[in-house]
Parts: sequence; C-alpha cells; structure tokens
Amino acid sequence: MLNKREIETPPPQVDRALRHANASHANRMREQMETASATFALIGKTLKTLQKTYALVLSIEMTLESLARTEKYTEQVELLELYHKIRDEIDLTALSASVGEHNLINGRNTDISLHSEWDNRADYGLSQIDVTVGRRGLKIPPLDKKDLKQDTVQKTLAHIRRAQQHVVWAEGVFISEAAVMGKRFKSVLKDI
Repeated sequence: MLNKREIETPPPQVDRALRHANASHANRMREQMETASATFALIGKTLKTLQKTYALVLSIEMTLESLARTEKYTEQVELLELYHKIRDEIDLTALSASVGEHNLINGRNTDISLHSEWDNRADYGLSQIDVTVGRRGLKIPPLDKKDLKQDTVQKTLAHIRRAQQHVVWAEGVFISEAAVMGKRFKSVLKDI
C-alpha cells in the first residue's frame, strides 16, 4: 500500500514530463500568438496598401478626365505620360504589400493560415481570397498616343471606375476575413 507522501509526490520522471509539458504548452501558445500577430500585421499592411491604391486609381481617373477635356496635343501627351507613371506606381504599391514571402494582393503567395495545436478542428485561413490589385488585376489598360480619341478615353474611364469598385471590394473582404479570423482564434485561446 502507498503512503500519503508517495501519492502526493510523483516519481521524478513524471515530474520532469509534467514540467516539460507545461513549458512546451507555453512555447506553443507563444508561437501561435506570434503567428496570429504577424498575420494580422500583414492584413493591416494590405489594407493600407489598398487605400494607397485607391488614391492612385482616383488620380488616374482625374488624369483621364483632364485628358478627355483638353484638345492641346502637348497637354494630352503630358497627361498620357502621367497616366503611365501612375499605372506603374500601382504595380509598385501592390508589390510593397509583401511581408516576407507573402503578399495578399498580388495574386501569388496568398495562402495564409493559422492553425491551433490545441484544437485540431481550428484552422483559420485566407487561402480562399484571390485578390490581384496590380494594374493587370485591376484591368487598367495601357494607352498610346493613337488612343487619345474621346471614345477610347471614355472606355478607359469605365475600366478605371470598375477598378475603384474592385479595390473597395477587396478592402471589405480583408476587413471581414480579419474579423472572422480574429474571433475564431480568440475563442480558441480563451478555451486554453
């Protein structure tokens, strides 16, 4: 029969295992929190980039509207050059949203997920989101000097307005996905 002291004090190997399990649990929890923090930072950077992209798309719209109003060829050429500079800046802005190998708005490396080791059913990801917010994804066409006709400029303006809607939609998607991801992950951490 075991005495009371033997029951209250676990054998040394069990005691070591318990200490290791507690330390390991704390390390896993810290890793999960760091992953969650990095993911939400990436989403935050993406949202800031989308806001900058929206401002650039508005600049393109104003440039095209000026292009449609002017009849002076030299002004048209200057506005056309400005149009292309802003168009290039949209691509650079989309690339600047990268954190490490991940960029949520360039159409590549968008698979971000958080997985909780404490709840095997808990896997929260953004892999369903396929957003490309460069000039190709926004379908902002190149313009040439021969494209300075009024109907071509008006068609391009229609593309630009759809691009604005796409950027606003993308912002909404990331905001709602971040909220869902945050709630799920928070509930898992609360249950730990």
